[in-house]
Amino acid sequence: MRTWYKFYVKLRDNPKSVFQDDFALFAAQMDHYKADQGYDSREAYFSTYLTERLLFYDVFLRQYLIRTMHTLSVASGRAVNELALIQDGFDITCSDLGIPDCITASNNLFGDFAYKKIDVLGERDTGTYDAVICLSLIYNFDDIQLQQCFASISGLLTDNGVLVLDYAGAPDNMWSQLLHNVYLPVEAMAYAIFRTIRDRRLYRVVKIFHGYRRTNQEIEKAAKASGLTIRAYDEGCELMDFSRGYSKHASEQYVEEYQRRYGLDYTVLRYGSLYGPRSDQHNGLWRIVKKALETGIVSYEGSPEAMREYIHVADAARASVIALGDEFRNQHVVLTGQEPMRVVDLLKMLAEILGMPQSVDFIKTKHAGHYIRTPYAYQTSLGRKYVSSLHVDLGQGLLELIGEIKKEF
Repeated sequence: MRTWYKFYVKLRDNPKSVFQDDFALFAAQMDHYKADQGYDSREAYFSTYLTERLLFYDVFLRQYLIRTMHTLSVASGRAVNELALIQDGFDITCSDLGIPDCITASNNLFGDFAYKKIDVLGERDTGTYDAVICLSLIYNFDDIQLQQCFASISGLLTDNGVLVLDYAGAPDNMWSQLLHNVYLPVEAMAYAIFRTIRDRRLYRVVKIFHGYRRTNQEIEKAAKASGLTIRAYDEGCELMDFSRGYSKHASEQYVEEYQRRYGLDYTVLRYGSLYGPRSDQHNGLWRIVKKALETGIVSYEGSPEAMREYIHVADAARASVIALGDEFRNQHVVLTGQEPMRVVDLLKMLAEILGMPQSVDFIKTKHAGHYIRTPYAYQTSLGRKYVSSLHVDLGQGLLELIGEIKKEF
């Protein structure tokens, strides 16, 4: 177990905020769970909040939960994944250290649903559940608290109960240590220097305790001590900390700050997994198709349960033009495919198109899989997901890509 920190860039004379408890502190980091334009309708709610990693949570939860299971969610927060399941008939009771302000708006939108005050480190809830959902929580706990958490959850479960757990970070290893100990402090200091020079005001880097990082083995050992054993496991990729971490966040902050200061409007576009014409060896799907054509085997370096939201470059181009309209001014827009897709399903489709339906080969690597867990709870602006009603069919897009690669080679 290692102690981990967040790095903030703040004005040197900016007083530190004071919060009454842990829930108030975390709520502040989540913009106090305000009810904004995302609460205009159910469709607006899910397009605003059910994005990025929460979509992959949704897929995993639906794989291992059954509608009839009496399920408790701990540290539910805004309860986005929970409400997606509740509206589809799942029996979910939400909980947190406190009731967020936005839950009143959620009740108005979805109807009344159960939301309790529960502290898994405190007095035990009297209920018994078939399943417990615990997402993005345990990184906050030291070893004693982690053991208390697992013991408390174990006591809530029936004999054959299920715990769905997300650690909220890549495992503790060389790459995550490099990111934390070298990359992030240097980047934060560089940004502080940039702001000091640009604004002619003194900025500083503030190092704030963020939680603990553990190896998978340490988490499994703590869970087993409370009678919990692993049934299913999905591996993330800590290397994605670099490509989806503070660099993107910092660049978006630059744009937002410039708009606040000088009134220059912006639109930030975040793309799913792009594919299609004029791609090259830097594109993941291009490499898979080219290798299959060369070897006669469809192969993939990673987990068969990895997820992607593929979007054809033509769809992305049209959506990008639409996103430049006034409706999306000064907003963050997520442009992805119709829905998350398992890589194994894509590979089977590709193998069938190429006439080799049995030739799907998964190559295990140390850093395999799609990133489905948050590496750090950094503050990013919420993105509205835009999905066009008309889109290039994935099968047709694959045929187009295969034809183009055949011509090129």
